[in-house]
Amino acid sequence: MNSGFDAKAEVEEYIRKLPMRNAFFAPGSFMENWTGIMKPYPVGDGTYVVKRHVSPKAQLPLICTSKDTGKYVGAILAEPEKYQGKTFCSATRLYSFAEICDIISKATGKIVKYEQISEAEHLQMLPPWGGYLVQMMSYQEEYGYYGEKTKELVKWAGENARGKLTTFEEYLEQASLKLE
Repeated sequence: MNSGFDAKAEVEEYIRKLPMRNAFFAPGSFMENWTGIMKPYPVGDGTYVVKRHVSPKAQLPLICTSKDTGKYVGAILAEPEKYQGKTFCSATRLYSFAEICDIISKATGKIVKYEQISEAEHLQMLPPWGGYLVQMMSYQEEYGYYGEKTKELVKWAGENARGKLTTFEEYLEQASLKLE
């Protein structure tokens, strides 16, 4: 199956071959998803859980797309020659799944735990096309969201963004996440 990541890579490869100036904005995992489709769900005893098949130490580069996209794109537009051919692997920083749950706990005052489950259990929780998500998360855990140099690429992009990036804590405070 050709993933969204594969399609984006094909488009980037095509654009790089064109006789024109280019730079790329590659956003990480959206913070906004944690107040929507990735929101922890109640267990029934007053606590909440996030279940995935990857390790609680697996890391995601989180970006607040609603507040920070312009900070990266603005850098490219302000100095196109400087960023010619560069890719902004855009995220505030890397967060582990366990850390994400801890931050959500502090923001909501609720106990949120991460539970690592088997791939088969994870697949059962997902829609029919969910196999793609399991494969993607496994790949990201092994190789990194942006490949083996994910940490360095995210750091570089953050250092070159125009303005202070939104932390996950700040995003949750502004989003007023409620777990009920």
